[in-house]
Amino acid sequence: MGSASNLIKVARGELKLRYREGPNNATKYGAWYGSNHQPWCDMFVSWCAWKSGNQGAVGKQAVCQAHVNWFRKKGRWGKTPRVGAIVFFAWHGVYSHHVGIVEKVNSDGSIYTIEGNTNTNGSANGIGVFRMRRRSHILGYGYPAFGSGSVPAPKPGGSAYPGAHYFGIGKTNSYVTKLGKMLIARGGRRFYKEAGSTFTEAYRKACAAFQRAQGWSGSSADGIPGPKMWSYLVHHKGHDIPSA
Repeated sequence: MGSASNLIKVARGELKLRYREGPNNATKYGAWYGSNHQPWCDMFVSWCAWKSGNQGAVGKQAVCQAHVNWFRKKGRWGKTPRVGAIVFFAWHGVYSHHVGIVEKVNSDGSIYTIEGNTNTNGSANGIGVFRMRRRSHILGYGYPAFGSGSVPAPKPGGSAYPGAHYFGIGKTNSYVTKLGKMLIARGGRRFYKEAGSTFTEAYRKACAAFQRAQGWSGSSADGIPGPKMWSYLVHHKGHDIPSA
C-alpha cells in the first residue's frame, strides 16, 4: 500500500547503502527508467515511488520541470513544506532543475530532504544519494495523493506558513506584506511605519525582536520567520515587540 512513510523508508534505504553513481552518470535508477547516463535526481525520486508502491501518487518523470507541471495539472502544487512532499529547487530562474523527497520539516523553516544526484555541498549534479538540510532556492512542493497518509493538497488563501524561501533580505511578495502588518500590530512600528512588500533589514530586526520577546534563541531568533513564529502571529493577539 502506498504511503508517505513507505516512500521515505525506501529513500532512507538508498541513503543507508550510500549509493553512488558509476562512470558517466550510470545508475540503477537510470537503467530502471530506460534513460541511463543522464542527470538522475528525478529518476531517483520516481524509482523510490515505484519501489514503495507510490508511482501513481508521485509520478514517473526524469525532467524536474515536467514533474512540476505534472503536480500543477493535478492541483497538488504549493509552497508549504510537508513530510512526504516532493520538493523542487531552482538555483537560477523559475524552472526547476533539482528535486528531492521531504523527510522532515524543522521548526526554523528549514527541511531535511533525501536527494539523488547530489553531494555533501548540495550540488544539483553530484555523485550519489545524500540527506540535505535546505531552506533556500526552493521553487515549491508537489503533494502526492498517497493511498494512505496522503499529503494534503494546498488550500488557497489559508493562514499556513508559506515557506522560508519567501523571507530573506530583498525578497518581494505578498507574504512579506502580511508579515509586516502582523508585526506592526504587535509593536513593530519602531522599525518601520507601514508594511512594505520587500523583506528589508528593518523587517529582520522586527522579527528578531519578536522572537527574542518570546524567549526564543539561536536559529529560532535569527530574524527569519519560521512556522512557529508565523503560527503565533496568526493565532495570538497582543503587543509582543518591546517599544525600546
